Amino acid sequence: MKKTPGCRHLRHFIVALVAMVSSYGLAATPSRGLAAVPSHAALSTPAVASEASHECFRNHLREAIVLNLERRPLYAALSGGQSKAISDRLVLLERLALVSSHLTNDFDELDRVYRKAGIQVLCEDFMTMAKTPAFKPRFDGRLPRASSFRDYEPSDMKTRLKLALKNDGFTGVKVEAELWLAFLSTEPKLHCMMRHTLESIVRVAILAPRHAEKARKLGLPSPEKLERRLIESHWTVLGQIHRLDRKALPLQVEGLPIICNDVPSLSL
Repeated sequence: MKKTPGCRHLRHFIVALVAMVSSYGLAATPSRGLAAVPSHAALSTPAVASEASHECFRNHLREAIVLNLERRPLYAALSGGQSKAISDRLVLLERLALVSSHLTNDFDELDRVYRKAGIQVLCEDFMTMAKTPAFKPRFDGRLPRASSFRDYEPSDMKTRLKLALKNDGFTGVKVEAELWLAFLSTEPKLHCMMRHTLESIVRVAILAPRHAEKARKLGLPSPEKLERRLIESHWTVLGQIHRLDRKALPLQVEGLPIICNDVPSLSL
């Protein structure tokens, strides 16, 4: 019996729901959950690397979930349990993004034609979490001050990024993201998740023209639409990320490097 588009969508929906329910089970029982996922040290093994070569976006999220689940009890022990809500919120956002990738933002499927041609769009856009710094219990050097936390409206950031992409393309959104990074980087030990998000936008904006040129030389359609959708997906969660950074502030000023030490450098 031939599968209709509706059947395919229903199958993807069921798969996504099962994945989400399973994920919540992992969160509820840390010991069972940590046993059910590969360790951070295993992220660079050939098997995982091979899997990631097929679903670079989803595997980036899976790796992030693994890492944050592994570090959650370590931070909780250091903070008397105060960090658990932050870790849980971060993992929830990553899991929701994973579910969304099956339902509305199947970037890995859009990337398939380029991946088969040897153009690593998503694998280059998203840095492997295996490059995340090793766990450490405290910030090195001086501690950040709460007064250094710069407040802003995430909705304003979203509006300005959207206009920059619409009016001036990848160059414009890169410049706008860099302006926000400069605003938030006066204290490098705060605003860590938002700065990581903005750095990701900059990375995609820089790589997009390079990927488009490779596609042109191979006679393939430009991946510009895919890259634009990637950038747009970042600003759908700016409000959540802002709240996450604010929630982490009291622990970060006490020296806990949660979030800040849990993301890889995205420099090119």
